[in-house]
Amino acid sequence: MNRLFCLMVTGCLLLWAPVSFSTESGRGLTKEGPVTNEVGLELPSIFSDHMILQRGKEIRVWGRATPGEKVIVKFAGQCVSAVSENGEWEAVLSPVPAGGPYDLTVICRDVVLTCTNVMVGEVWVCAGQSNMMYPLKLTEKADQDIPSADYPLVRYFYQDTVRDSMPRFDVKNGRWVAISPETVADFGAVPFYFGTKLHDAMNVPVGLINVAVGATAIQAHMSAQTLKAVASLSKGSYEYDSAVYYSMIKPVQPYVNSGVLWYQGEANSARNELFEYKGMLSELIDAWRADWRDPVLPFILVQLPGYHENTIYKWPVLREGYVDLISEKENVGMVVSIDTGLEDNIHPPQKKIIGSRLTDTALEMVYGDGSPCKSPLFKEMLIRGDRVVLSFDNSGNGFLIEGDDNILGFEVCGEDQLFFSASGRFSGGNQIEVWSDDVSKPVAVRYAWEQLPKVNVYNKEGFPLCPFRTDRFDPNTKKCRHK
Repeated sequence: MNRLFCLMVTGCLLLWAPVSFSTESGRGLTKEGPVTNEVGLELPSIFSDHMILQRGKEIRVWGRATPGEKVIVKFAGQCVSAVSENGEWEAVLSPVPAGGPYDLTVICRDVVLTCTNVMVGEVWVCAGQSNMMYPLKLTEKADQDIPSADYPLVRYFYQDTVRDSMPRFDVKNGRWVAISPETVADFGAVPFYFGTKLHDAMNVPVGLINVAVGATAIQAHMSAQTLKAVASLSKGSYEYDSAVYYSMIKPVQPYVNSGVLWYQGEANSARNELFEYKGMLSELIDAWRADWRDPVLPFILVQLPGYHENTIYKWPVLREGYVDLISEKENVGMVVSIDTGLEDNIHPPQKKIIGSRLTDTALEMVYGDGSPCKSPLFKEMLIRGDRVVLSFDNSGNGFLIEGDDNILGFEVCGEDQLFFSASGRFSGGNQIEVWSDDVSKPVAVRYAWEQLPKVNVYNKEGFPLCPFRTDRFDPNTKKCRHK
């Protein structure tokens, strides 16, 4: 809907140019056609009606204009300017507290663009492959959660999936959409549950930027420069290397945000990039932090759940890489999802618990509210005769068994490296004692070290024990197979 207004700025009468705004569609400036104003002023669609801007941090606004033109940005009582260099400009606004609605106005000579119904709150980037974008309508709680999904202050930035090898100025068909029963069915379920719980906990607007694409390896989310850095880790080049990055990620950088949610790894498992994956993910984190100009940008990872495949040890190796990474890298958290997998579905429908655990982790790691959020992690073991005493971090108020009288998921081996199912008992505090009648001299223990393990151990705060192994045997040797 085109609109015509007059506006006084710095003593001059400016004409509001008709520039294809559409408040009905939830979109701001249309990006598909050529720019028609005489100064070439344009904004990427991440800056459009209904957007959420990050509170408490400097706000970067950018776009394009004819080289040498002065661009004025007005927002929340501020007025800043920038000069277009080589056709691009960027203006920086001072931090703004949560609130709104506001208008964001961008002016260049007699051309004025505006974004309406702008809120300020918490912004998160939702990245990865299909499990991150898996729609709410296909999850186990859809029937009860879609009708009640009335969250006008939780908004999702949609974009069409594009795989271009060349950098784009803007995403395709980008638009901000508020959560409602009418719009939410196709929202990514994990972002939905994360964002709504975060909104309820903090009582501020929440923006969720989707950059996930199904069936993509991690290489698709990297720039060409980052691909070179991981060349020694990657087992060959692939059709969509860098394509998601240049089409869907780079155009929304450096939009200021609080952190990144990452749910990916399945495609790299299919390519047998198992031990290499941790190094590639570490490089991606470093690169994205540089691109977003935040050297400690929080990342919260979803460790892969259970899933049946013809091989035993693919996903356990990836899960182990996540655990190693969070111990090595600053400001990286992880949620364990080993209790949500299905044998015949790589997209487990239990997305509500994943979103909830992500929120719990963000509340503690990023916002410091002290909420319990962590799964128990293996710390050390002590061998006592034919038994092994295991100690754990993040055990909280102790352990519990869910849904069974016996502890499940543990295995023990001797020097022959043949693993047998083990019994176990809680031995107080942060310790679990395990043993097997088939192993008189244990040397190593594993827990949930399978594609689709049966597990039932949690801390009393409700977070599942993280899969682990005490050994570093080659998982491809026959000796490591189950007896």
